[in-house]
Amino acid sequence: MRILGHDISVVEALIIVNVLIFMFTFLDVTAVYRPDGSQECIRNKNPYLCYRTYGEKCCVYTWHEYNLALAGSTIFEKPWTILTSMFLHSGFHHLLFNMIALFFFGIYLGRIVGEKEFLKIYFIGGIAGGLLFIFTSLIVGISSPYTFAVGASGAIFAVGGALAILRPRMMVILFPIPFPMPLYMAVFGFMV
Repeated sequence: MRILGHDISVVEALIIVNVLIFMFTFLDVTAVYRPDGSQECIRNKNPYLCYRTYGEKCCVYTWHEYNLALAGSTIFEKPWTILTSMFLHSGFHHLLFNMIALFFFGIYLGRIVGEKEFLKIYFIGGIAGGLLFIFTSLIVGISSPYTFAVGASGAIFAVGGALAILRPRMMVILFPIPFPMPLYMAVFGFMV
């Protein structure tokens, strides 16, 4: 893939897109009012500020939280969030660790299976992670339907899992553990 006259891999393009979207979210100051008195919403937002402003229990979300993040309560109204949530991150460290894992696992997996197959694994894993989140919030009840899911973790676990299947004995060093271990142990340990 060529961007601005430079050859870059699909993995590098995904990292660039994730970082640019993360930077965009800092510019997002648009508030979306939602008259939502759920306990989950009240725990995660500032109900006092909302009550002072609107005179009732409610939550105020940023535009990207409301329109792009995945939530069980809105998945049928906003089905695109199963994809868009993969490109949002809750903070700098969330983005940093996801992109480090994507870079190291993704570059290697892309060389083994090719970029088209890599993208299939990445997006199928991200969608599967989103569906699992929806299942746990709407059907099992592990989390509130009002809880948001953001991040590329499902996609990155799929990439790591595929690499662990293809190269299970490959030795890796995971920060902060200072000794090498087989990839299958690292991926399994990280999932736990």
